[in-house]
Amino acid sequence: MIEIQMRKYDVYKYQEDFVIEQEIQEGCIVHADQKRMEQVFNNFMINAINYSGKNKHIIVRVKRHDDKVRTEVQDFGEGIPEEKLKDIWDRYYKIDKEHVRPSQGSGIGLAIVKQVLDLHGFQYGVNSKVNEGSTFWFEIPLVKDSEGSMAE
Repeated sequence: MIEIQMRKYDVYKYQEDFVIEQEIQEGCIVHADQKRMEQVFNNFMINAINYSGKNKHIIVRVKRHDDKVRTEVQDFGEGIPEEKLKDIWDRYYKIDKEHVRPSQGSGIGLAIVKQVLDLHGFQYGVNSKVNEGSTFWFEIPLVKDSEGSMAE
């Protein structure tokens, strides 16, 4: 079972006035490497924080999506131009943008995310529109839900 630890991001809410909404469906059980999924989620959160723009608004969603559990991290920043979307998963690729906060990122975060999710065989992606923001997501097959129902 993967648990998302949101408390570690409270510092951004209290010190930098971020609004971090949570829409988390409890009770969905999956099998995955907890540490690696935390690494993936953390990378998505840090990217959302760095690229959220002056808005400083992020929504985290974890919900059942057919026979999978889908985790999404949405920001409302500048978004990513469509022609650059395919490149963001490449090692050392960085979109040259103005950040809310100084970013010391190395440009390997999304490449690591890609590697971890590919090794697990999980689906992932990003939906983005310029001037509207980005939603990074990944899906893990559902083993069972809180009622004990097995995935089909």
